[in-house]
Amino acid sequence: MGAVIKIIEFKKLANWKEEEMFRPNMFFLLLLPPIIFESGYSLHKGNFFQNIGSIILFSVFGTAISAFVVGGGIYFLGQADVISKLNMTDSFAFGSLISAVDPVATIAIFNALHVDPVLNMLVFGESILNDAVSIVLTNTAEGLTRKNMSDVSGWQTFLQALGYFLKMFFGSAALGTLTGLISALISFACDERARRRRVRPTPPSPAFSSGPLGGPVLV
Repeated sequence: MGAVIKIIEFKKLANWKEEEMFRPNMFFLLLLPPIIFESGYSLHKGNFFQNIGSIILFSVFGTAISAFVVGGGIYFLGQADVISKLNMTDSFAFGSLISAVDPVATIAIFNALHVDPVLNMLVFGESILNDAVSIVLTNTAEGLTRKNMSDVSGWQTFLQALGYFLKMFFGSAALGTLTGLISALISFACDERARRRRVRPTPPSPAFSSGPLGGPVLV
């Protein structure tokens, strides 16, 4: 389909007045959250929380290190005229975008070979959380790009980036936790209400029987 459209455009067989663009916010707000939710909902909770420290270490610090290495490499290669020149924030934004790795093939091979559950959970758990870290790092770089950083030193830029990252990271985590708790409370209340509707008390009937002490009891 893409090749056909490109041929039509090249031959000037059609002239489009409008250009439909796929906005990043549509991907981050509509398409990515269900994918992350499905991954978190279907994972093994016991193995995940038993290795939560190692998973956070790999997902947060590993993704940040990868973003800094890739972004720094792009920046210095641009300064050396090897590739197109980008400023520091744009290089870091690009490095943050490609730092989140989704090891689908690796996880499929692990499941086929029945590897150690701890190793499987480390790789799978890191792949779940690194998307959120990558989004926060990219938004941090975009926030620094919108500001005028010409009169700010490198150390102040680093502190501002760190503060912006911590604010977005913990703010998003708190908002997600609050939303999850509210959803769980609503689901619990709906489940209790449905359960009470299924269990109905037996209406009394005008029949007498002998009680424990031999007296007449209305049933």
